[in-house]
Amino acid sequence: MNFLKLEAHPHKGKMKGMWSFKVKENWRIVFEFYKQDAFNIDYVDYH
Repeated sequence: MNFLKLEAHPHKGKMKGMWSFKVKENWRIVFEFYKQDAFNIDYVDYH
């Protein structure tokens, strides 16, 4: 999967280890990786 087109990026600070990508405006899907699988997936209002 090409995460660059989804604007995926790793987080820092208290969300270190989490990744997210933009869905619409301020909405994001956040998740963690374990090996090559995504888990702990959530849909959040980022701001």
